Amino acid sequence: MVCEPLCACTAIGYNASIYPLPLVLLLNRAKEPWEASDGAVRMVRELAVVAPAAASEFIPQVADLARLATFQHAYNMHESIWCSLPAIATSLGVKEFKQQYLEQFLPPLFADLRCGHQLAEAEAGKCISALR
Repeated sequence: MVCEPLCACTAIGYNASIYPLPLVLLLNRAKEPWEASDGAVRMVRELAVVAPAAASEFIPQVADLARLATFQHAYNMHESIWCSLPAIATSLGVKEFKQQYLEQFLPPLFADLRCGHQLAEAEAGKCISALR
């Protein structure tokens, strides 16, 4: 007799006695919009290495994302932005980046230095040090 799995959880070998249910829910949940934005920032960072001119078109959108702080995981996304920004600046040319784009990032960057989210604060500090 062949048994069909009751759900996708059992099909992948889920055992409730080993793994807590929240882990399974994390594996099967839909992507949050901030996670897509976080991934887009990382894509811009990688694009800047191979095609700086193309990446520069997306810098204003990254700055818009940096100004968002109205949702629960905003500071997780900010952490990724501040981690990626020095690499983006290096790829575009630090002097050019500072002349054209840095001013857009300064208010949210300095706001994150005292936002209360330790990882975002640390990355904001590292970003400022790297862009000096």
